Amino acid sequence: MRVRPSRCAALTAGALVAGLVSSCGTSSTSASRHELFASLNEISQASDLVIVGRTDPQDVDSPARDWPDLTVSTAEVLEVLAHGSTDDANVTTSGSLVRVWQTGRNDNADAPMLTLEPGGVYLLYLTHMGLEGADDSDYYITGATAGVYVLSGGMELSETAVFVRADPTSDDTLPREVTLGEARD
Repeated sequence: MRVRPSRCAALTAGALVAGLVSSCGTSSTSASRHELFASLNEISQASDLVIVGRTDPQDVDSPARDWPDLTVSTAEVLEVLAHGSTDDANVTTSGSLVRVWQTGRNDNADAPMLTLEPGGVYLLYLTHMGLEGADDSDYYITGATAGVYVLSGGMELSETAVFVRADPTSDDTLPREVTLGEARD
């Protein structure tokens, strides 16, 4: 993980003002949200992109002294399960890269946040940032931590691979575990 000062202050400020609270919460999910999800179908419909991805390089951006850090994880798309619009000029496909923006950082002992870990394989429900200056590949997690499922330890990616909710303490009533086959439905 690289830590660097603000590299795009306008995008960062816009992301914070736009409520990037949808991208992350504390491990107890104390952040309030506009919408809670009762099913995978609901969160999928609220997302612009649903993927299985492997995260790797991460950057931490410190936009300003009293603002929260932003963690930007690059995820290689292993499989696209749903895409909000097939009309997009840059439709995400397997093998492409997306950047996932989250508030906070895991290595902050004073205020640990639930952010993606480098090298992890995730089922991700993502919303396009839609901010001026954002790339087509810039997303945040739908429903804060609700849109993050982690591949269960040591499993191979297959129809029966099990993904576990990263934050089972959120107020969403999503399933605790889901197989890749169930996520495709």
